[in-house]
Amino acid sequence: VYSKLGPFFFFFRAGHTVRHIEEIVDKRDYHPDSLWIVRSEDASDLLYGDEILLTVTSVDAIWANSDRTVLMERYKAGVHAVIAKQIEQTQWLFILKNIATAIAIVLVLYFVIRVVNRLYRRIRLYILKGRGTWYAGIKVRNYELLSVEKEARVLTFVLNILKWLVILIAVYLALFLLFGIFPWTKPIAGTLLDYAINPVRRIASGIWNYLPDLFTVIIILIIFRFVFRTLRYFRDEVAEGVLTIPGFYAEWANPTFQVIRILLFAFMIILVYPYLPGSESPVFKGVSV
Repeated sequence: VYSKLGPFFFFFRAGHTVRHIEEIVDKRDYHPDSLWIVRSEDASDLLYGDEILLTVTSVDAIWANSDRTVLMERYKAGVHAVIAKQIEQTQWLFILKNIATAIAIVLVLYFVIRVVNRLYRRIRLYILKGRGTWYAGIKVRNYELLSVEKEARVLTFVLNILKWLVILIAVYLALFLLFGIFPWTKPIAGTLLDYAINPVRRIASGIWNYLPDLFTVIIILIIFRFVFRTLRYFRDEVAEGVLTIPGFYAEWANPTFQVIRILLFAFMIILVYPYLPGSESPVFKGVSV
C-alpha cells in the first residue's frame, strides 16, 4: 500500500488488513465463500463477512500499474492463499509431519557426524602408520624443517580442523533445515541463510570490483620487471667491461645497480599503493607510513 485513504495513511491501512487476517486465522473458522468483493464507482472493498479487510482505489491501481478490478482480484486470491496456508500449517497433522521431518533431519545429522568421526579415526591411523613410508619429514638442503614426528602432528592437526569444519557445516545446515520446517521459526532460517550467503556475496562483489585495479597492478609489475631486466643487463655489461662509461669504474656497476633498484622499488610501491585493496583505510595508511 503506497497511498492514503481519507485520513488513514498507508501504514495504517496495511496494519488494518494484517490484523483482520490474523484474527481470521486465530478463530480457525475460515469459509472461503465469506470472502467477497463490493465494487463502487470510486473504490472496491474486500470483505470477510461484514468486515472490510482492505480497500482498493483508483490511486492504488495507478501505483500498482494495474486495473482496479484486476488488482482487487489479485489481492483477494493472495488473502485467501495466505489464510489457507496459515491455517493448514497450524493443524496437528501438519505439525506432526513437521516433527517427523525434524526427527529425520536430526537422525541424518547424527549419522553424518558418526561417519565423519569414523573417517577421521581411519585417516588418522593411516597417517600415524605412514611415518617414514609415504612421508619422511621435510628437509631444505641439509636443514630439517620438519621431522617425521612433527610432520605427523601437523597432518593430524590439519585433519582435526577439517573434521570439525565438516561437522560445523553439517550442524549449520541441519539448523537451517530445522528452523525452515516450522512457520514460527522460518525467519530464523532466513537469518541463518543470510549469515552464510552475505559474506560470500560481499567477497565475490569485492573481487569483481577489484579486477580493474588488479589488472592495473599487474601491468605496472610487468613494466617494472622489464625495467629491472634492462638495468641488470647493463650492469653485467659494465661489470664485464663490455660497456665502458667514461669516469665510471666497472666495480661500481653492482652497488650502483642496487641503489637504483631500491629507488625503483620505492617508486613502484608508490604507483601500486593506491590500487591495493583497503588502501584508503586508516590502518593501511598507518602501516604504509
